[in-house]
Amino acid sequence: SSGFRHLIDRTDPLVASFSDLSTGGATSWSWDFGDGANSSEQNPVHVFPIPDRYSVCLQSSNGCGSATAQCDPEVLSNDVPVPIVDLQTRSSKIQIDSLANVGDLRVRVDIKHTWRGDVRLTLVSPSGTRVILKQTSNDSSDDIVGTYGGNLQSAQPLTAFEGEPARGLWTLEAFDAFSADTGRIAAWALAICDARACASANATDLPKNVAFGAPATSIVSLPAGPPIDRLRVSVDVSAFQVSTGTPSGVTVLKLELQSPSGTRIMLFDGNAPLSTTRLVGTYGVDLVPLQTLQAFTGQSPVGNWQLIVTTRPSFPDYGGRIDVFRVQACATGSTTKCRAVTICGPGFVDDGTGNCGDFDECAPLFNSCSPELTCVNQPGTFQCLPEPGVGVLLASGAALIGALGRRRERRGGERLEE
Repeated sequence: SSGFRHLIDRTDPLVASFSDLSTGGATSWSWDFGDGANSSEQNPVHVFPIPDRYSVCLQSSNGCGSATAQCDPEVLSNDVPVPIVDLQTRSSKIQIDSLANVGDLRVRVDIKHTWRGDVRLTLVSPSGTRVILKQTSNDSSDDIVGTYGGNLQSAQPLTAFEGEPARGLWTLEAFDAFSADTGRIAAWALAICDARACASANATDLPKNVAFGAPATSIVSLPAGPPIDRLRVSVDVSAFQVSTGTPSGVTVLKLELQSPSGTRIMLFDGNAPLSTTRLVGTYGVDLVPLQTLQAFTGQSPVGNWQLIVTTRPSFPDYGGRIDVFRVQACATGSTTKCRAVTICGPGFVDDGTGNCGDFDECAPLFNSCSPELTCVNQPGTFQCLPEPGVGVLLASGAALIGALGRRRERRGGERLEE
């Protein structure tokens, strides 16, 4: 399935960075930015001509055809900030109401913490699956800002969540493994994409032996999915001589595939070189079935798919073994679902309704005034003002850019700052 998110450049609000969130192994992308411009890049950066509301569309394609955008909007945590305390685990939660199954997800984090190597981050799904996003380390830099599944590499694969129900409470855990430095979960968000464009599953009843006169049947159950446009069937089947126990050519076997609706085709009937002792690959990709997989086009994938493996009648002293059986049923998207993107002028931001509202530059996460100055927000801008009687205006708006640097070192287990 296709999907995307976008980020507006705070220093140049006409510039938007788009991130592809497509699942299913997309190999090509077609973007329409709604202003007459297009792009075939996976993650384009686009400059809009004027502040306005644009309809941005993405269509991605892979071996299963094209798929339309099926990603839910990014959901922000509303229980932040959460303090991160030395030698403790603190957590923040996000409630997802989508009825989708997870096809792909992105985890955007803004963790404020000096000496960020102290922190281990773990994402926990409503089903209880735990994935470590970041391990502890000796990294002395500050803060963790970015997107796991995007510009940040997750310590454990996010694919562990694939197929799980998205609905429920998702938890971000932050564990501080060392003393001295602390911080907070300032913000985090989830973007979850539905797995509806392709439905796939592996057989759970393997391995199975095949005996002469006793066909072996393995079953893959697909719980949901759109009508089939393309089908892929992965197998790993071997053959052997019963009396000697030695491997044999798979020419002694035949393989059939039956859909939940009862359509049955022949995948293989001994049509392989005598030296081939294993039939390994995917029909619809690198293996060619004897009868076309298009026989299943338009059918619902829901239900039990059967792989039936039989020893051919003229080989009574031979058998086989099924080690892998996987079915992937894909649909082609026929239309493109688009998402509204609001581009605002400097000092303004989408207020969540598609309208431009004032951006509060004085909010705690964005206040760039020096500690001795007071940030005063104004429509479209802000000012850093001294306390009454202390001095004169020192900075305002975009003129305040500089920041104090800091160098930190760890020696002998101690932290030194200057």
